[in-house]
Amino acid sequence: MAKSKTTKKEKSEKKKRQAPASFFKEFELSPELSDIVGKTKATMQEAIKGIWTYIKQKGLQVKREIKADEKLKKIFGKDVISMFDIPKIVKQNMAKK
Repeated sequence: MAKSKTTKKEKSEKKKRQAPASFFKEFELSPELSDIVGKTKATMQEAIKGIWTYIKQKGLQVKREIKADEKLKKIFGKDVISMFDIPKIVKQNMAKK
């Protein structure tokens, strides 16, 4: 009995990562986050995309750091944050509807 060999491509297709279910649920945004994103309700994905759009329009990214302007300081609570902290901060500014 010969075992069937799976290729690397087949293995990678089986192990594809999936986003958490909360990433696609719609949440009520805090007034501060809503001001930046432009919506009162959004999914986590839409909110993060909205923040990144705002950051790029204002030129607030310096390598891996985000320098907060007045609107972002209300959300971040700091003058400078790491780009990797954005999802955590967005989650803190969302409430289930």
